[in-house]
Amino acid sequence: MTPQLIKHRQADRGFGVLEVIIALAIITMCATLYFASIRSTADQATRLNARHNLILQAEKIMDALRANPAEFRGGTARSSGQFADGMQWSIDFTPYAEANNPADQTENRSIQLQTVTVTTAYAGQRPVALQSIFAE
Repeated sequence: MTPQLIKHRQADRGFGVLEVIIALAIITMCATLYFASIRSTADQATRLNARHNLILQAEKIMDALRANPAEFRGGTARSSGQFADGMQWSIDFTPYAEANNPADQTENRSIQLQTVTVTTAYAGQRPVALQSIFAE
């Protein structure tokens, strides 16, 4: 047999077992990296959605408080509770002090001001706090 005929027969044989195994390993590594990135993106979207829900609930509580402050206050400086989905909330009432003069100036005002902080959180996650100033 001539060397040209031997080279021709080797080319007709196709891929070897080792080549196929290496190609499958490369495809598997690429697929693993791809699915890991999809999982990471899905986890980030879930965390972002939970954070968005915390903000919406805090705004909802703040709006309800503006509409009817006595509903939440109940004569205490702090109110708290939990929603059915496990989200915890709290409302803190503190006397307002001006930033440039922290001394209590409430006796000089005809309208008493309070700083109201609404905090919402799921267990094990960073809480969201909204703060506003209310007149009594």
